[in-house]
Amino acid sequence: MVDLEPVGRPGAADLDTRVAGLDLLTRAVWTLQAAGAQPIVLRLPNRDLDQRLASLAAHPRTTATLIGWSCDDPPVASARLLRYDDIRPVAEIRARPPAPLGPAPPPEEDLATRAGRERALGRLLDSCRKPVDGLVARHLNRRISLAITRRLVDTRLTPHHLTAVTFAVGLAGAAFALDGGYAATATAGVLMQLGSILDGCDGELARLRFETSKLGEWLDTLGDDTSNVLFWAAVGIGIARRGGHDLLVLAAAVTSIANLVVALLNGLLLRRAGRGDFYVLRERDPEGGPLRGLVALLGVVLRQDFFLLLVMLLALVGLLHPMMPAFALGAVMTALVSLLRVLRWSRR
Repeated sequence: MVDLEPVGRPGAADLDTRVAGLDLLTRAVWTLQAAGAQPIVLRLPNRDLDQRLASLAAHPRTTATLIGWSCDDPPVASARLLRYDDIRPVAEIRARPPAPLGPAPPPEEDLATRAGRERALGRLLDSCRKPVDGLVARHLNRRISLAITRRLVDTRLTPHHLTAVTFAVGLAGAAFALDGGYAATATAGVLMQLGSILDGCDGELARLRFETSKLGEWLDTLGDDTSNVLFWAAVGIGIARRGGHDLLVLAAAVTSIANLVVALLNGLLLRRAGRGDFYVLRERDPEGGPLRGLVALLGVVLRQDFFLLLVMLLALVGLLHPMMPAFALGAVMTALVSLLRVLRWSRR
């Protein structure tokens, strides 16, 4: 049980202060809920108690049991104490449970000021980084996507909107690749890298607002897979339209087909896992054996973030088409890694 109390100090932020798209009371309740707190005691002024308790409890994303408690009443003796303006990511709440009943420490950020709210938002954004991010995603893509998400978090855009925008950018990249000329191919490469960056925004926004869902995971994964398959098919068509060597056209076709195979294999595992998030498949490497090092190496080199940055760089210098055999080899190796993962999971 967690006793969620008001700040009770002059000049403190009130219940309606918004940070990352949510008012403080709602954010505190949903953060505790995501961390496994059950039930949650809300100590509010008498004038707000019934209305706010009913409104929050009726929200479809509220699953924890809420108990109303007047500020005039003493704290719940058996509960742990947490202030509603103690902005912490879910991971911190899980790793460091709220302090036992007693005087609450001063907040790290003064949420009554704009600067304090910006610093609190920065802490929440940092919690959106994933330990499974690849090198390019960690050091480049995530930095840009977090900056974009910071500016979108207080808008009416939803994670589904951003998923649709990302998919549209990927389709635009495939459309430009159909031309096969340098300018169009370079534009296609830039759009694919832009899509790779934007691909992080929908998940970041969903985590900040507690809007994650299995539907969102599946839409994100299906959009990524579809745009990748179409892009490489379009590259092959563009090469053929410009009179390129048949070997390059074949390599583009192999790359597209291998990406389709990877999508189907991963889809089987995701369906078995009951999730749509590809990262649930990255639980562990094969235990021992000669393939462990190979899978670990390919897991770094053949990551989607690395691939798409390389696509953009090669397209900008006019070498994407000549390098198609190398991309085909990488795509086939990725398909083999996915097959190994399927076989490993089937033995569990």
